[in-house]
Amino acid sequence: MKNEKIWYELDAFAKTYSSIISEGRTTCFRLSALFSENIDLEILQKVAISLEKKYPFYNSELKKGIFWNYLQQKKAHFMIEEEKTYPCTDIQKDNPLRIIYFNNKLSIEIAHFLTDGKGAALFFQDLIEEYLEKKYFLENIEKDKKDNLIDKTEKKKEVEIEKINKIINFGKKINKNEKDFENKKSEKNFF
Repeated sequence: MKNEKIWYELDAFAKTYSSIISEGRTTCFRLSALFSENIDLEILQKVAISLEKKYPFYNSELKKGIFWNYLQQKKAHFMIEEEKTYPCTDIQKDNPLRIIYFNNKLSIEIAHFLTDGKGAALFFQDLIEEYLEKKYFLENIEKDKKDNLIDKTEKKKEVEIEKINKIINFGKKINKNEKDFENKKSEKNFF
């Protein structure tokens, strides 16, 4: 049971597409997005690893069965590579999903037997969202934590202590005759 591999059955369309793959006949498509800055490979790799948990089906390879093809989950991570060839060429049966980057362009190439356009668009949307979140949002939080952690926590403690002292009035005797405790009528009528 330890070495039991997870496999997925192909639907009718996937069986057709998986059987006609050849060098001259590509059955993949590409989605791309352009960013204002170059792609950070380190962040992209972290995002890809986190997406493997959400999309385990996409991290699989095509295998030939006795009667039909099937998908088997891979142990390796999603393939991330720099773009070097023409789009949608050389899609491998052992790697039906590729994440490709070049300068400021991020693309995915995915075989039709793995998903349709909607499934690929959802995956690509999640990839972009998580990438941007890690690059711009979490990166800034981590930077702030490193730069200002001591300053912020000390300032926060001082402010909290001042607020508590004002509310509780530590060490002060309260004089009920002071004007602060007078019951004042409001000049505005709220009703």
